[in-house]
Amino acid sequence: MSSLLSETLGIKENIFSNKRAYLELVEHGIPGAVVRRTVNQFPQQRQVISRALGTTTNNLSRLYNRKVLTPTHTEEMLDVLSVYEMAFKLYGDWSLVEELLTSTVIALNNQQPNELMNTFVGRTMVKEVINKMLHGEFS
Repeated sequence: MSSLLSETLGIKENIFSNKRAYLELVEHGIPGAVVRRTVNQFPQQRQVISRALGTTTNNLSRLYNRKVLTPTHTEEMLDVLSVYEMAFKLYGDWSLVEELLTSTVIALNNQQPNELMNTFVGRTMVKEVINKMLHGEFS
């Protein structure tokens, strides 16, 4: 996923581990093209991304051509990408990540991770579960 972040999406690989760089990127904004490239790379996640950005799937394309997204949209998009990166670290395979995101998870009160991705709190819950899986607390 890290090479995906840098090579495909145009985001520095260390963005999630360097809080200063993350903050600066949020303040300056990411290009709308990052949203387009993410949706192109992960078309099954289009609805999740739309909801996280507070728009509909039909209106999502309006963000594609923006030179720079607002700090709010940037932060939401980066947080969604952080979930994808974390899940990719766990599985190393996008098809398995997709399966995780669309499967009912007991630790998430029998909800699918995708159902929780539209809010920061929901994404935090998903990341907490993935982190526990990464550390072998449960599978």
